[in-house]
Amino acid sequence: MPDDPAHPASHTGDGTDGTVAADHSRSVFTLRSVGVIHTGVPAPRPHAGPPLTLDALRALAAEEAAAPRLGRVEVFEEFAAGLTDIEHHERLYLLYWLHEAGASGDLTPFLGPQRGVFATRAPNRPNLLGLTEVRLVERQGNVLIVDGVDMYDDTPLLDIKPVLGFAEPPEASG
Repeated sequence: MPDDPAHPASHTGDGTDGTVAADHSRSVFTLRSVGVIHTGVPAPRPHAGPPLTLDALRALAAEEAAAPRLGRVEVFEEFAAGLTDIEHHERLYLLYWLHEAGASGDLTPFLGPQRGVFATRAPNRPNLLGLTEVRLVERQGNVLIVDGVDMYDDTPLLDIKPVLGFAEPPEASG
């Protein structure tokens, strides 16, 4: 696969083959989805009517917190071999694309003081990457049933990584 930028043997590092040169100050990267996260939670629609009151916002937040947080992580067949032995990990990180968000460097929260985007978990960010820790409930072939999802339905999955504890032996952290 000499022309495939996903394989290190084809990387020249000069950007002509899709790789990035040593100066990463303004690099552009290409990512590809390895699966999709199914949550059953639709992206919000614009609110019609008068602005929500603080009590209404709190009620919506309480309703969301009480909702089931189970989801299905479907890994595409071409990446299914990467799930080998994943059952040995109770907790996983899901890295995903915030496909319903907009890129932004500024954030004015609804409540509380204004903060920089890097001091929040807001979805509107310069790079639309999401990271969530979930508990693996069950593996069903190339589908993982997980608890703790906080993303919208059909979110593109970029990667899965096990959560490794500090007490875990080094040979198990590969």
